[in-house]
Amino acid sequence: ITVGVRSVKEVTISTPMAPQELFTLLFSCCPKEEPQMACIQQELIIACADLIGHSPESFSGVLTVRMSWLADAIQMLLSYVNASEAVSDSSPRTGSLHFTPPTPGTTGIPHEVRRKSIYDLSPTIIKDVLGSLMARKVWHLLTPLQTRRLNGALNRMPEGFYDRVWGILERADHGISIAHQLLPQQPTLLDMTKFELNFAYRIEQMMSQIAHPEYRQILVELLCIIATMLERNPEIHFGELLDCDEMIKQAFIIYANSAGIKDTRDLTPFYQLDNIAMNTSTATFITKAVVEHVLQGRHLSRPIDIFHPSRSRELSAQQKPPSGDMSPTGEAEKCKVQ
Repeated sequence: ITVGVRSVKEVTISTPMAPQELFTLLFSCCPKEEPQMACIQQELIIACADLIGHSPESFSGVLTVRMSWLADAIQMLLSYVNASEAVSDSSPRTGSLHFTPPTPGTTGIPHEVRRKSIYDLSPTIIKDVLGSLMARKVWHLLTPLQTRRLNGALNRMPEGFYDRVWGILERADHGISIAHQLLPQQPTLLDMTKFELNFAYRIEQMMSQIAHPEYRQILVELLCIIATMLERNPEIHFGELLDCDEMIKQAFIIYANSAGIKDTRDLTPFYQLDNIAMNTSTATFITKAVVEHVLQGRHLSRPIDIFHPSRSRELSAQQKPPSGDMSPTGEAEKCKVQ
């Protein structure tokens, strides 16, 4: 878990701590003039422990629970409920076009606490709301922007995400830049293996520097798209630094040009796109940016012979390490088989 707030400091805890040590750490990582932040994080730790105990699948895809963002996620859910009720009360017909009226069955939030902030909730209600949030009971009612914010705030990753990032790193000679931080190809591939937690923690540590959860989620989507392209196109090999932030910026510029958006500094319109309509999804514009990067940089590791595909396969096989090698990739595959 990660405790504290970004404005003061955040500390990741990966081993058990004595209660007094945890208490001291919590209050030292939160603003002194706002002790309620430390208190709510205490309650969230207890609520998470209780939820993991009886419903561990709720945290599927979550490597690190970031308490400050988890509190923000609960507040987002409460804000959605408040906004839904306000619009529904003032204009039911208009509200029905943009909001689904919240009910205890759809949100898991009792009527008597809906209009309050997270600091007004009792520890029991905190547990109920956390369970509803992690079970995604209300997510089908949210906008794409709200969904991205929640996924980013919960640090939820797709299955096999870190293994796929390893695959990208194997094909990026000068490493990957995530949130303006460099993940070098070497010595990373020599010091770590594909399936060890240290590599996953390294990626998580880099992504924890991101200030906005929705941007974090877009970054995850970008890496998944790049991984898919590399898996389907073995001839692609990045010979220069793979700058994820620059690629997201380029994807937004492509979208802004098509939508007539002049301000390319505010990515909010990009976050609001869903991934349902193929011609207007974030995946479409991210894919265009990646393809442009590949073509402009000529990131092809070998020629493609369309008339002799067997020759291309032979060239690809020659580039693979021998079965008895001790390279990180070979060792990782051996561990996978075992």
